[in-house]
Amino acid sequence: MMKVNIRDECVDKFEQLKMGKEFSYLVLNISEEEEIVPCSLVRRVHGAPGASYEEFTAKMPEDDLRYGIFDLNFDSKDGMHMSKIIFILWSPEGTKPKRRMLFASSKDLFNKHLVGIAKDIQAVTHADLDREEIIRGLGH
Repeated sequence: MMKVNIRDECVDKFEQLKMGKEFSYLVLNISEEEEIVPCSLVRRVHGAPGASYEEFTAKMPEDDLRYGIFDLNFDSKDGMHMSKIIFILWSPEGTKPKRRMLFASSKDLFNKHLVGIAKDIQAVTHADLDREEIIRGLGH
């Protein structure tokens, strides 16, 4: 089984996102040294709604894998404002099998460090990232 190193800064950035103070989303990669590293961090602007979900999904490359963590804000069916953190394993078709195995086998280990994830999603196409479908999957 392949094992990657999880940089402390990844967990720290997640905690900052979870507290709603620093980041709207994180996009992470596994480096050539087999470490999970941040490759895109989008800071919240105080008083602004934060990054859009479309901006986040646009960061998922067509030819490589990523982990994505997004603080999804939405209104439930009964009108309550909700905020749920989703974790995405972006694994597009056509990527190298060894790299796909590395990401898949490291996901559970990485998730153990991320307390507070409401939904875990594996996406192969951008259709799998449909915001409304994810909200329905959250039961709202």
